[in-house]
Amino acid sequence: MDQQPLRWGILGSGKISHDFCVALSTLPQTDHKVIYTSSKDLAKAKDFAAKFDIANFTDNYEELVKHSDVDVIYIGTLNPTHKDLSILALNHKKAVLCEKPIAMNSKELKEVLECAKTNNVFFMEALWTRFNPFLNEVITEIKSLKYGSPNSLHGEFGFKMFNKVERINKLSLGGSVLTDIGIYLINIADMIFGDHKVKDMKASGHIDEVSGVDRTVLINILYEDSKSAQLHTTGDQELSNEVVIYCENAKITLHRPFHATESYSIEVAGSNDKTTITQHLPKAKLTTNFVNSVALRYEAEHVRQCLIAGKVESPVMSQAKSLQMLDTLDEIRKQIGLKFAQD
Repeated sequence: MDQQPLRWGILGSGKISHDFCVALSTLPQTDHKVIYTSSKDLAKAKDFAAKFDIANFTDNYEELVKHSDVDVIYIGTLNPTHKDLSILALNHKKAVLCEKPIAMNSKELKEVLECAKTNNVFFMEALWTRFNPFLNEVITEIKSLKYGSPNSLHGEFGFKMFNKVERINKLSLGGSVLTDIGIYLINIADMIFGDHKVKDMKASGHIDEVSGVDRTVLINILYEDSKSAQLHTTGDQELSNEVVIYCENAKITLHRPFHATESYSIEVAGSNDKTTITQHLPKAKLTTNFVNSVALRYEAEHVRQCLIAGKVESPVMSQAKSLQMLDTLDEIRKQIGLKFAQD
């Protein structure tokens, strides 16, 4: 790829696609430019294009991925469409950044990865937490053993959304509290303890009797070397939405929202001192739907750097890591009795 702006095509005109374009607007226009957008509803695609000054819009996804000027596809559509749209884009030799969860299960993802390999095209999951430099700063400190060995992680992520967000209530739309927000807890635990083998994992949850969708999930993970993670996610209740990491010599708290935090605190053992470090995200002209999702800018720039370097996968969010994450989600769903049509 030469040093021209990375030209994006956006599949889907929903809330996360909106926020992705807001995030792109905080990056230099010489580096990133959205040139095509799409929606199943042509009127929505037109409105989306007008809002972000995008030259081309369509209600035909294939028309977009065929466009010769599009370098990379961002997939922000409903979860059950991710596999087929990824394959569509890859077969047209387009690089792909696909929203999490990257597929409905590991079997689907393996199909997509085979397609990416066959076409020798870049493919990455948009698990944006992995790319936040501020969050990575504190995780690097923790893993450097500056505060002694990290031993235990407690995380909560919950909102009163079960009866407010339509897609969460419908299995046919990929509805699941676990895959919608619980995935962020599993991800942060992996960012801290991913170098340690999982010895045991137990999950329990409340499945809605009418919809068949999970409402609340509790996950306990034991890792080798006596490491552990306790995770709680729910669509019924507002939780602290913080993560606490207990190290030998300190307690580190990632403040809400932990997955896109702008502050964390350090409490050293045996001391009453509490240090809070804050770093604000860049400001955007438009408001995002999700808190601090302007941080999506970091994954977008990572994609650009990967393509400039000629990479077909990310060294940060590798395809193997995405598969591992889906294997974990599959096992949790099995334990709590949550089934999608694709299983």
